[in-house]
Amino acid sequence: MKSARVILGVVLIAMGAGKLSDVGGYATALAAFDLVPTGVLTAVAIGWLVVELLAGVLLVAGTRTARVGAPLAVAVNVAYAVMTTQGYARHLAVGNCTCFGVHLAQRLSWFVLVQDAYMIFLSLWVLRAVLRGGRAAGGGSRPPPPAGSPLRS
Repeated sequence: MKSARVILGVVLIAMGAGKLSDVGGYATALAAFDLVPTGVLTAVAIGWLVVELLAGVLLVAGTRTARVGAPLAVAVNVAYAVMTTQGYARHLAVGNCTCFGVHLAQRLSWFVLVQDAYMIFLSLWVLRAVLRGGRAAGGGSRPPPPAGSPLRS
């Protein structure tokens, strides 16, 4: 199903675009997770949004490029889950989960962790389908019918 790959790609593009619209604000929001040294916050923010945008564009572009985009999507979503889970476990007062940069801010809560788990699941599902060449990723073709089948020409 092509739609899963494309939906994941569009969501990643939207997330990256939200961050790109205010890189400084995104870097400031990242600081609340108390993981990245202040001196490299902006570099980390730029790197993160570039990977997110690249993964999204590669997923939307097609099945061949999705072979690179899908692992990037898994990596970025696992990294987010690690960041948010450690923040939640440490009871950090994070007012913006940073999913869309400074836009659509939502307080770090168990619900954000559920969203992260869903994104990891979707990313892994798309990755599996892309690597298998399955239609779940929006590509591949059906195998030929078995020999002797009336559908075989």
